[in-house]
Amino acid sequence: MHIKSTLSLLCLTLFSSVSGQTFDFELSAGLRKDSTCMEFSALRNTESALIKSELKIDDVHITQVGAKTRLCLLGLLARADIYYGNVNSGKYKDSLHLLPETTLSTEGHIKDGWTRDMSAGVTYLLFNNPLFQVGPSGGYSQNVQSYKLKEKGLIKNAKVTYYNKWQGPYAGIDVACQISCLQLRAGYSFHKAQWHGSLKGDPLDHTPKGSHASNARGKVIYGEALWTFCQVFTLGAEVKWQTWYVHKGKIKLRDLAEGKEKFKPKKKAKEGDWNSLYAALELGCTF
Repeated sequence: MHIKSTLSLLCLTLFSSVSGQTFDFELSAGLRKDSTCMEFSALRNTESALIKSELKIDDVHITQVGAKTRLCLLGLLARADIYYGNVNSGKYKDSLHLLPETTLSTEGHIKDGWTRDMSAGVTYLLFNNPLFQVGPSGGYSQNVQSYKLKEKGLIKNAKVTYYNKWQGPYAGIDVACQISCLQLRAGYSFHKAQWHGSLKGDPLDHTPKGSHASNARGKVIYGEALWTFCQVFTLGAEVKWQTWYVHKGKIKLRDLAEGKEKFKPKKKAKEGDWNSLYAALELGCTF
């Protein structure tokens, strides 16, 4: 009798958990604004002269669309999302300092470009009921930006492309609550990432051609408000703010004398940051 009672209780618990599963899917469209600043410092392969290079990309306006899905089952919340953006406008300045006294610089605007953001993770729901959910989260993300830069100065036909990628695991916390037909979601995540960047077609031809670092960091905060109508459809808004930082790494320099490219540990500190703010409207369904 005791064994039968235990088995019945386990079956009832499993059935209750499975029957309480939920699946959400949302599409979003909105506007995003980015800024990037990267500083490099290294020795030339054939000289003892120190090269200092700085690339500033600011006021980048992006139209972005995205898709998200969430599955809640057995106390776990699995989620995945992907966003794609089209760069509308922006400006940049590329400065090269050949110490002690020579400085070269170019500036212009963003001609074209794209962005892509993907992430997948799982939240363990420490507290899980129809009105409130909270728990720690973990997963993996990748964020990519590609900009085509157009010169303002003498070299107007130069084809310059800057590529920026941040990827790695993250840990954070997710919270959700239900108030009648209104659902509120929020979360924070800390990312330990690898950063890769490249600048191709630079008319100065002295700045680092490619860089990578394994000690990048990122912080992401998001918030959502969704209104449920007709029982299965949702309409709402999303806001996401993220800031990323990289310090030290390796750069690839072009040796003009030999025409070779080599990865060489940098001699001075190199750092950079990327900041992004995104606001969008969402339309989805829940089952």
